[in-house]
Amino acid sequence: MKELYRILKPQGIIIVTTPYIGNCPFKVSSFERNYNRQKLKKLIENFHIVREDYFYPRKIKGKFYWERMSRESIDRENFVEPGLACLVLQKRKHIKSKSYFYNS
Repeated sequence: MKELYRILKPQGIIIVTTPYIGNCPFKVSSFERNYNRQKLKKLIENFHIVREDYFYPRKIKGKFYWERMSRESIDRENFVEPGLACLVLQKRKHIKSKSYFYNS
């Protein structure tokens, strides 16, 4: 993310998708990188969130379907499979040490 920040024009936009496991402190899947709320917060701390969408896989009759959820809803999930975070981020004018993730 540091390199993406470096090469983006001032106030440039980037779209990021990543496996998301909400408030779970552990990995749900061993074969991919999983981001919980704290790790994702650190990953995008130098960007402003323009839009955030979250999806969770639901298994219905043997098939997986992606259910769109709010951050609050997906953070309450008991993860069996990782969800998905889809973020539209904008480069901040100046890097600050303070985190701007979620307004809480």
